[in-house]
Amino acid sequence: MAEVSEKSRVGRARSEDKDERDLMEYLKVLWKWKSFILGGTILFVIIAVILNLVTPKVYRATISLFLSNPDKSYAEAIKSQAVMARVLERLQLDKPPFQIGLENLTRMISVEPIPKMNRIDIIVDHPDPEKAGNIAHAVAISAVELNQEANEKEIAEAIKGKDSIKDEMEEINRQLAQVEQELLTAQSMVEVTRLKKEILMQERKNTELELLETNRAIEEKNAIITTLTKKLEEEKKTLWLSRSLSNDPILKDSVKETSGLPASTLLSLQIKDEQINPLHATMEPKLVEALADLESLKVRKVLLVKDLEDNDKQIAELQKELIKEELELWNITRHYNSLEGNSKSIKEKWDQIQTLINTKKPQLEMANPVVVSKSPINSDSKVNLLLAGAMGFFASLVILVFLLEYVTPAVKSERQSNPV
Repeated sequence: MAEVSEKSRVGRARSEDKDERDLMEYLKVLWKWKSFILGGTILFVIIAVILNLVTPKVYRATISLFLSNPDKSYAEAIKSQAVMARVLERLQLDKPPFQIGLENLTRMISVEPIPKMNRIDIIVDHPDPEKAGNIAHAVAISAVELNQEANEKEIAEAIKGKDSIKDEMEEINRQLAQVEQELLTAQSMVEVTRLKKEILMQERKNTELELLETNRAIEEKNAIITTLTKKLEEEKKTLWLSRSLSNDPILKDSVKETSGLPASTLLSLQIKDEQINPLHATMEPKLVEALADLESLKVRKVLLVKDLEDNDKQIAELQKELIKEELELWNITRHYNSLEGNSKSIKEKWDQIQTLINTKKPQLEMANPVVVSKSPINSDSKVNLLLAGAMGFFASLVILVFLLEYVTPAVKSERQSNPV
């Protein structure tokens, strides 16, 4: 265990010695190439100074617009060709000596919306601070003017459309009133025709019931007539009745006076009388009455059958009329629904236009005057020189020194070990 610890301590000591030797070697290399490192740093500083002197200075002008309603589209609208063209025209930038086109002008301008503050910042970068301020102010003014013109145009078109839609609404309402009256008339006619048909159907039903009762009565009368006729045929119409003269004192005295016969003889005489059968006398009137009733019932049946035929014709005519009226009602209803749909659509357009007119449009307003940077935004010489020196030192130190110190000897050693 002690032996392992001793070996570990010796290993750490050797590693530390090696690190110290490597550090000393690095320092020796830096000291050896100190002139090269210093020269590289100075070279980069000189280059930075030259670039700083050659590069044109750029000034920044900033102006803010206040937006009444947050809308991201206004940031894009400010850089639109319409705004840029108005700026060129306002400042005469597209003419000598400036000769600035739309693309170049657009590249100078940047727009930064700030939604939380309902603000849009317009930033213009230009070598001339006065020109930068003028362009920024012109962009803001042009954007405000175009926004106002667009709002006024939109409202004017809405008012014009409102008048047109008002005329359409009046015409649609007039047509609706007319068609509604036609619809009520058609509905009334259909209801009347249906009621007539129902009455005729009920009359037909009553007539059919009456016809059934008449047929039943005819059958009953035929049965009565058949029975009476049969009984009359079975019975004789007249009957012979015999009687004694003793039973009729008056007739006996009359015969005695005329005949001169003795009384004993007269008492033995029988007198025969022919009389109508009482059954005939009773049933014949009933038979006549039944025959008369039967004829009356037959006449009634014929009339009922004719009523049914007339009723069927009237029902058929009413059915045709009802179909025609219902078709007319369907057409009027469809026309009315179409007009009602058009009226609803026009009313929605009216409400939209009214809302558009009454709704406050997003307004662009100048939030503050133009602010122009006093010094160029790209002219920080101290920072540039510091960065150039750091870059020169790093390039000389890392790239050149170690490249020359370690790579070049290694290449030479490899060539010497492998001669051609």
